Amino acid sequence: MGLSEDLKLEFKNVIPMERPAYTVDSISLNPNWVSGFTEGDGSFHVSISPKTNYVRRMYSISLNKRDLPLIIKIQEYFGGIGNISHYTKNNAVQFIVADLKSINERIIPQFDTYVFCGNKLTNYLICYPPGG
Repeated sequence: MGLSEDLKLEFKNVIPMERPAYTVDSISLNPNWVSGFTEGDGSFHVSISPKTNYVRRMYSISLNKRDLPLIIKIQEYFGGIGNISHYTKNNAVQFIVADLKSINERIIPQFDTYVFCGNKLTNYLICYPPGG
């Protein structure tokens, strides 16, 4: 894909470099790192079905498709729960956890124990209030 023709004309003296292939090492993920990574790239969602009023809570991380090995490692960290979706239109991969059992047994304990330090805490508490 690369730069558009307009950008290439504006930056004639810039020599593009090849992005190195991304590799994930075999070291286990640190729980604090997982919370920190989620603070930056994760999302918490709530949706309500207009027909049934069913409330669905979701946790997701979306990254570029080149980061698929990291998405897989995060899914493994959470015990293999959730699904990974591939989106060819925008070259993205997404890890999604939506089933109630996985949310209750894996997601909530993670972020209740390894608490967010920034604005993500507010989003988390809206989706997963204490005692809720």
